[in-house]
Amino acid sequence: MEGFAIYIFVIGEIIDSYLNYNIASLERIRKVITANQTFVIFTFICESLVLLVKAY
Repeated sequence: MEGFAIYIFVIGEIIDSYLNYNIASLERIRKVITANQTFVIFTFICESLVLLVKAY
């Protein structure tokens, strides 16, 4: 369930950075890059766990 919460947080950050017009463009770019990197790490961890379970 923790993974789902992280996923929702990352997706929320991406949507917030696109829709929030009160923040500067540079801050929007930073949020998207941070959310994207977090999503890539989360996806890698999930794939690693699946492969680990599959190996055993």
